[in-house]
Amino acid sequence: GIDGLADTTSKLSRILDSSQARGHWGERMVKDILAHLGLKKGINFETQSGSKEGKPDFTFFLPQGKRLNMDVKFPWVHYANLFSVNGEPEKETERKSFLKDVKGHVKTLSKRDYIDPADGTLDFVLMFIPNEGIYAFLNKPETGEENLVEFAMDNKVLLCSPITLFAILAMVRQSVQSFHLE
Repeated sequence: GIDGLADTTSKLSRILDSSQARGHWGERMVKDILAHLGLKKGINFETQSGSKEGKPDFTFFLPQGKRLNMDVKFPWVHYANLFSVNGEPEKETERKSFLKDVKGHVKTLSKRDYIDPADGTLDFVLMFIPNEGIYAFLNKPETGEENLVEFAMDNKVLLCSPITLFAILAMVRQSVQSFHLE
């Protein structure tokens, strides 16, 4: 359950070394969460194979024909560099670059048609942050710095960690079950 999801830090350093592994890491975590909740591909959600640019990685099906899109591509590079550079000025540079990358990714997502209420989507998109530590890091800006979670919300992008996603999808499953019972 949640313990397994939270216990990811030891694997993280190995994964941060390989960009391809990093790409699959988020996707695999999401698939584990979906499997744990008993959500089925083709019934509760759909995935984009090979995640074509401009297509959401996951689309969740909600009652009354509504959909919720999610992106799992995550700008890892500068976050990974935080652990490999020495010296405070270097770390500060990587930290700022990482935050800039996340902000840029949020802007990209908000411009795509992942959010199209006229076409049945909810009026926000999920951006998966594949690690609780990174999520906490984004939630606690330095003094005078923009809160990226709020910035994302203002752009209709909901940042979610594994535990947050687990909670959101548990609610999705519940709403689908309630809807079918009626």
